[in-house]
Amino acid sequence: MSKTFYTDVTRKSNKIFARGYRDGRRFEKAVTYRPTLYVSSPDKTEFKSMKGKYLAPIEPGTIWECQQFIEKYKDVDGFDVYGTDRWDHQFIQDYF
Repeated sequence: MSKTFYTDVTRKSNKIFARGYRDGRRFEKAVTYRPTLYVSSPDKTEFKSMKGKYLAPIEPGTIWECQQFIEKYKDVDGFDVYGTDRWDHQFIQDYF
């Protein structure tokens, strides 16, 4: 069984830089990260908002494209975008 943990995760532009240890050996990697956001769904899904609305995952693209997507729809009534914009935290959850 592989034991992997991170010691540092940092975002710069569209990349996430991670350092850590895998099986006792140090690693470094840079990933062009594509975060997941969520929008309302008319169908039942495995994801729900805190208010009980069903949500569908979407991947608008890179970190920059996700930021643009959030900005584009922030003032549109009835179209809420869910998920975190703490991209480094989402990366940690996805990879570790």
